[in-house]
Amino acid sequence: MASDIECKSFDKQVQDYQIEWRGKHIPPNILWGKQNKREYEHILPSEQWLLGIWEEIRSPLNNYVDLKVFQANKGKHNLKSSWAQCANIFFPFRYYEKLRRIIAGFLSEQLNIKVINIESMEFEYAASGNLAPENLLGETGGMRGANQTSPDVGVIFTYENQKKGVYLIENKYVEDSFL
Repeated sequence: MASDIECKSFDKQVQDYQIEWRGKHIPPNILWGKQNKREYEHILPSEQWLLGIWEEIRSPLNNYVDLKVFQANKGKHNLKSSWAQCANIFFPFRYYEKLRRIIAGFLSEQLNIKVINIESMEFEYAASGNLAPENLLGETGGMRGANQTSPDVGVIFTYENQKKGVYLIENKYVEDSFL
């Protein structure tokens, strides 16, 4: 039996929403961006990627990316990018002390330990030493965020008796082919 309701894939719903969002929040003089050598309305020009980031965190996020300790996703200019979504969701927790306390409370509850301090939240996380990707996984090439296993976010924290822990977060959206 045919339905009168049009069923859209989640990917198509997101794309439509991002195009609508772009129309409201991105200046009309900003051209469409390219992915795989084709222009799309839901993609920003690569040099304008920060326009897809929450305005409050654009400058500190850009400074963090400019440190070049990791490779930010090359598709971050796509409004359907998991990397941009992850930055919009999690970077404020890195930047604002009050939000770090919320993460500490969440981890305390979920892990059944007393998290004392969130030391850092690192994007494209990779440990060093024995837990570095080359030692742990045998990945000898690449860098954080490029050609090696790097969880999207590593929450480094201190808990009871000054023990250290890391909570890894992987974030996915609808970027299967970025189209």
